[in-house]
Amino acid sequence: MLFSHHNNSHNKVLVVDDEPTSLLIMAESLSDLGEIVCCDNGAQAIEKAAFFQPDVILLDIEMPGMNGFEVCQKLKNNPKTVQSHVIFVTSHNEQIFEYQSFASGGIDLIHKPVDLNICRLRVQNQLKLKHQEAQILAAKNDISTLVAQVPVYISYWSNTEENLFSNDETAHWFSKSSEQMLGCFAKDVLPDELY
Repeated sequence: MLFSHHNNSHNKVLVVDDEPTSLLIMAESLSDLGEIVCCDNGAQAIEKAAFFQPDVILLDIEMPGMNGFEVCQKLKNNPKTVQSHVIFVTSHNEQIFEYQSFASGGIDLIHKPVDLNICRLRVQNQLKLKHQEAQILAAKNDISTLVAQVPVYISYWSNTEENLFSNDETAHWFSKSSEQMLGCFAKDVLPDELY
């Protein structure tokens, strides 16, 4: 996974805006970045996001019924959509909107009228970050699997002698499993002569 090439066809972007023209223009400008799905209201956004599980969501703040902040909170409370990167879109320039965008779980903010070149770059950056997150997670899982199969005791200790990692799942080497070892200090675990 670490050395695989990123393929745009795996990218998923959800665009949510109640203005049909804005929706159409943004969807068209992002079309070569991956699969683009559009909707024009908050309830539909929540439903489509849960099914589609987009990497990035462009979310208009001002919509009738449910505003973008409410939609984002629901997305962040859903395990299927919590990892989606939300970029808010707004015509408001007040600092409170910027603050609320980040406080409610957004990762970026784009002001209307939308500069499509900047919009594309911001979406591309978030897609790269999502791809890097996936690579790191895959590498972590690969390393964990590898370390679990090694028939020797492996641990990692901080400068203050606190255990930060142990592969001793069954407490074979010490009287504590790897979960119990986390946060323990060397003097509390190792026999005096070894310590």
